[in-house]
Amino acid sequence: MCSKSCIFIILFIKVFTLLSADANQTDTEVYSSEVTNLQGPLKIVGGYERKIEDIKYIASVLDNTGGPLGSATILNSLWLVTTASFEWLNPTYVRAGSNYNYDEGIRMKIDKFLVHPDYTTDKEYDIALIKLINSLTYSIKIRPISIALWLPKNKETALITGFGNIGPNRDGGFLKGLFLQYMDYDTCKGYYNWDSNFTQNSFCTYILNREGPCAYDWGSPLVYNNRLIGVLSTIYACSGSEVSGNNPPVYTDVTKFIDWIKKTIRFTP
Repeated sequence: MCSKSCIFIILFIKVFTLLSADANQTDTEVYSSEVTNLQGPLKIVGGYERKIEDIKYIASVLDNTGGPLGSATILNSLWLVTTASFEWLNPTYVRAGSNYNYDEGIRMKIDKFLVHPDYTTDKEYDIALIKLINSLTYSIKIRPISIALWLPKNKETALITGFGNIGPNRDGGFLKGLFLQYMDYDTCKGYYNWDSNFTQNSFCTYILNREGPCAYDWGSPLVYNNRLIGVLSTIYACSGSEVSGNNPPVYTDVTKFIDWIKKTIRFTP
């Protein structure tokens, strides 16, 4: 027979499972989307399309005309995280569950766009939360992702995805992705010694074969081990057909803002 301690462990596991399955929870530790089918040559600039079923945590951010601004990441059915720089561009909708930023899926109206209280144009706190008017319905194309508790080691691989303008003809609007190597703060700072606004709230990724995120990929998620670690903040040199290796993309370190995210979600009506 099972001892009292054994019964307690079983009950604990059952309760934990039920709590984890709550699709309407408002904490940041929500379901992790399983990133699958990502083998092969992936690249945002000049790259290959990906399927939303594999990157189901991403959504596009649209202005009041439906025009694309960039991307956001689904944290739960009501909340997404993105870059604060969209604040000046009238973010009005998000489109989720689609391979495109201009069609298909579901377009949802934004209720609140909440930038970090310390954000200015210097990018030091370049992070914002989006609250929707109505909840997303989870499906094989729409699922949230958890935030990582720590960052990778230097040169470990992470996945960037986005809907930005791609290629020499500036074509785009469909989902693409690329595996890039994480660049830690100290290494990245060496590229941006001239930029006094580059702080420890940021990190970079290495540029390989002049491939990487480009225009209108702002806010795109960088994912490591199926956990969100950053959102794209700044691209200093991107021609549409290549990305400069002398100016690596800069990301906001989302792991530094977990407490702010949790409190904002919990206390925002």
